[in-house]
Amino acid sequence: MIKSKYSNLWTAERMMKASENLNQIMQKTWYCVGSSDRKQTNTEVFWESNDWVEGKSYKFKNHTVTKTVGKGKPQITSAWKGYHHQEKYFAIRPATKFLDLVQVDLPFKIITQWMSFPNQEMDQLFWTYTSNLLGNEVVFVFALTPHVSDKELNREFKRLREEHNVQDTMYKIPWDKKYKLGSTGEMFINAY
Repeated sequence: MIKSKYSNLWTAERMMKASENLNQIMQKTWYCVGSSDRKQTNTEVFWESNDWVEGKSYKFKNHTVTKTVGKGKPQITSAWKGYHHQEKYFAIRPATKFLDLVQVDLPFKIITQWMSFPNQEMDQLFWTYTSNLLGNEVVFVFALTPHVSDKELNREFKRLREEHNVQDTMYKIPWDKKYKLGSTGEMFINAY
């Protein structure tokens, strides 16, 4: 486990069990509904999806789409490579387009440390994790729909403070109430 300012982060074993060996994060669209990163309050679309890859050194690919409030088209990241090691970590390797021609993998991995994952009883609706992004620990809260109630989201923010010592201010992503699933090219439409 990586050193973190937050407490009670999930072990890799718990993460793998809750997500059925990551199968439950694959082939779904995960909508970011909250974050400790204030910059995300300027985001009106932020989702990611993951899909298994066979025959490669990496195990899955991650696609992320963001759109800044009032700014034209959504930005689609290059496919980031995903790695996991059953007993150790879950990570993605960012990539960028060089001169809009060639995808270049950046020379580091972003390791996620989980704080929650949805369960069958639906008393936990969120996939919440923290990542260290260039020296800044950030918490992200994802759901299978961008349309979660303020009550549910505030309950998750409170849980993060109480169970994981997240003292950072948590911000809600300002999703438009009229946002339609699939309207920004989601690869997978969740049955929610």
